[in-house]
Amino acid sequence: MHVPVLLQEVCEGLRLTAGTNCLDGTVGLGGHARKILRLTAPTGRVVGFDRDSKTLAAAKETLVEFGNRFIPIHDTYANLAVHSAELEVAKPIGAILLDLGLSSLQLDDQDRGFAWRYPEARLDMRFDVSGGETVADLLNRRTEEELAVLFSKYGEVRRSKGLAREIVARREQQSFATAGDLLAAVEKVMPNRPHLRTHPATTVFQALRIAVNRELDQLEEFLPRAIDLLAPGGRLAIISFHSIEDRIVKKFLRKAATECVCPPEILECRCEHHASVKNITKKPIVPSDEEVAVNPRSRSAKLRIAEKI
Repeated sequence: MHVPVLLQEVCEGLRLTAGTNCLDGTVGLGGHARKILRLTAPTGRVVGFDRDSKTLAAAKETLVEFGNRFIPIHDTYANLAVHSAELEVAKPIGAILLDLGLSSLQLDDQDRGFAWRYPEARLDMRFDVSGGETVADLLNRRTEEELAVLFSKYGEVRRSKGLAREIVARREQQSFATAGDLLAAVEKVMPNRPHLRTHPATTVFQALRIAVNRELDQLEEFLPRAIDLLAPGGRLAIISFHSIEDRIVKKFLRKAATECVCPPEILECRCEHHASVKNITKKPIVPSDEEVAVNPRSRSAKLRIAEKI
C-alpha cells in the first residue's frame, strides 16, 4: 500500500483553502493529490504530471471521484511550457508540490528493476518506458571513467572507481541484463555487512536511476519555471530523498530569497537580482518517528517550503 510522505506537513505548509489550484509535479499514485483536492473543494483543481504511464493510470483511478478537478498530464514536470493550455485552465496556481521519491508501485514492480531485492528484474529503471536508454544500456555502453563519475556524482558511492572497473570486466564476459547481474558486481566490490544501515546496492541503484532519467537536470530546469508559474503568495513544497537533490533545492531557494547576489567585495549592487521568494522552512521538515515506524520508506525525506513574493 502506498503511503504519501509528510502528508499533513505538506498540506499545512501549502496553506490550502477552498478554491486553491495546485500543480503536483510528480502525482504518482495520487496520495497527496487526493488530500489536496478534498481540502480545496469544491472548485480547486490539481494538475498532475507524471512520466510513468502506469502510475498516472493508477492516479486517475484513485482520483476519479473528483472528475475534471484533476487534470492528468503524461510528461515530466520540467516541461511546464509545453502544457500551457492545460495549466491555463487551472490558473491562478496557488500551490506547487514536487515529491521526488518513487511510488510503491514502482519500487515493488519486479519487471522494472528499481530495487535490488528483485534479482530477476530487467535493468530498466526508466520512468517513461516508451523510449530512451535503459540502465542495462548504460552499464553496457559507458566507459569505466564515465561509470565511476556517475556513481560518485549521483550516488556518492564509496568505491565508485572499483565498482566501475568490476562492471567493465564483467560485461566483457556477459552483458548486464538483470538486477541480479548488477547486484553480484556490487557485492563483489562492496560486500554487505551486518553493521551497515542500508545495503551497498541501494545507492548504486539510486545513482543509475537518477542518471537514466536525468532527474537532477529535470529538477534544475523545473525550479525557476515553478516560481514563475506560482501566483504571488503561492507556495512551493519540495520533498527530496537524496542529499544531492536537497542541496540543489536549498541552493536555489537561498538564491531566490536573496535580494542581491553580488560578490561581497562589490560595495554597490550591480546584479539587478531581486528576491522572488521567502523561505518558510529555515531547516527542512523531516518525518516524525511515528511516521517512519509506519512508513520506513519515509525516513530520508526532507521537505522545504517557499512562498512567492
